[in-house]
Amino acid sequence: MKVDEKAIEEIAGEYFSSKTPGMALLIGQRGEVVYKKGFGMADIEKGIPIDADTAFIIASITKQFTAMAVMMLKEKGLLDYDDAIGRFFPDFPRGFGVGGRQHNIYR
Repeated sequence: MKVDEKAIEEIAGEYFSSKTPGMALLIGQRGEVVYKKGFGMADIEKGIPIDADTAFIIASITKQFTAMAVMMLKEKGLLDYDDAIGRFFPDFPRGFGVGGRQHNIYR
């Protein structure tokens, strides 16, 4: 896969600069990294730019993706909500949590 680096950088340049928050971009194909670069700033006040290896604090944003993945596996019959975590992670410490299913209700 040939990546048009100039086009990517032109598009990113429309949104990110040394005065804006930014992003790190990685493009991969068949397990190989074909392009990676950071754009914009990790910390505007301190003048720290984003590079391809910048770590981002993502907090709890991954929970909904994990939940969706579990629901898709359930739909395909590959797991049940009541399965013990040890079924999938045999080295996971015993006694962690109260069971396979947890109910979270937010009002």
